[in-house]
Amino acid sequence: MKKLTDHQRLLAERLLDKYEESATYRGINKISQTFSVPVTAVYSAYLSDYTDVRDVERFEEEMEAMEEAGLIRLTRQGGEIRKLTAQENAWGELYALTGRQERKAKEDEQRDFYRTWLSRADGSFGQGKESAECLDDPNGFCCDSRIRKIITDFCSEQIKLLEAGKKASHSTDKAAQMLECLWFLGENHGEVLERELSIAVLKNSKAFETNVRSRVCRLLEKSGLFDALLTDADTPREKEQILLAELGVFSNPSWLYLKGKGRIIFKDGREIVLIPGQALGFLAGGIADWEKIVIGTGTVMTVENLTSFNRMERADTFFVYLAGYHTTARQKLLLKIAEDNPGLEWMHFGDLDPDGFDIAEHLRSRTSLPFKLYKMDVPTLEHYDAYTRPLENHDRRKAESLIRAGVHIDVLEYMLRTGRKLEQEIISWQEK
Repeated sequence: MKKLTDHQRLLAERLLDKYEESATYRGINKISQTFSVPVTAVYSAYLSDYTDVRDVERFEEEMEAMEEAGLIRLTRQGGEIRKLTAQENAWGELYALTGRQERKAKEDEQRDFYRTWLSRADGSFGQGKESAECLDDPNGFCCDSRIRKIITDFCSEQIKLLEAGKKASHSTDKAAQMLECLWFLGENHGEVLERELSIAVLKNSKAFETNVRSRVCRLLEKSGLFDALLTDADTPREKEQILLAELGVFSNPSWLYLKGKGRIIFKDGREIVLIPGQALGFLAGGIADWEKIVIGTGTVMTVENLTSFNRMERADTFFVYLAGYHTTARQKLLLKIAEDNPGLEWMHFGDLDPDGFDIAEHLRSRTSLPFKLYKMDVPTLEHYDAYTRPLENHDRRKAESLIRAGVHIDVLEYMLRTGRKLEQEIISWQEK
């Protein structure tokens, strides 16, 4: 046979699928196996009373041609084909006729692919450097330790699947797209929009959001390295936005909201005066154009939620809207404020729940600034007891984890005893 018809090709593919999934293919069979498919798996309408007789005759001729070529054996019942069975020595010709790559060869290529990525990762991992140390590294190392671990774990997992005779989780093409995007995230030190990432890595502005984003974000989430950021995420898309924002990637430009007495001096000499009671928003990427930000108060307070940020008014305080767990862009803003205004008092105001205290710890650890907590204590919980809500299971787990870490023990133990938590919006409203 020189060329297969559509039905002949479908039959050949179905038989090869069965063969490659078998113990015979792996060389571990204990009994002789045969490989068959029902006729309806190749031509679903074959046995129907409504199928055109000429189509049935043409199909039977095609199957008989394969039988005459020594590729299959037909089993009939009442004159009709019922089963199609591969001949024992037909596999080589079936591979040749379909142009299909043998599974073992494909698996060898996949193993080599993942080992190459592990080698690429090893070449960057062993440098002992983190992001802050390699912003200008000419060698282009993938510096984010979280991304390094995710790439290593993913590739190792795929190799184990292949070595166990199982299929890899993704085709090589899809895996390559995922890994290249992860690598980009590990090297990214600025703010990038999703479509910019997409065209830079995938050469198509929509490919990331259409084909790759959800798979990459599932790997990020599966790693467990970002669990603290995802506690309050309600939808898969919200999780994706949080994960990517943590790594400096946004679907739209991110904004920074400030309120209080101060001035922003730009590198070109322009100035913006900030006044109490008037919140202003700035594109996060615009910080690079700031020569200096001058804070006109002795205290800077980060605020977790937007309602409380809008409500808070203190003449001696400059406010920064945090939007939950702070992102890289907000981290840069806070560090810029600290650099330009030494000696400030740093305060944080958030929800009085375990996530709120975890956000505070995340803020401290990522900025190394000496944040004190505002109205996040036992007396505040007692005062607003009428507005508290019950702790949920994940709240208790988070509280116990923070207690084991030795932080905020008194207030968290109080929450566990009373089983109550409080959102900050009632405080900012009542104490305005």
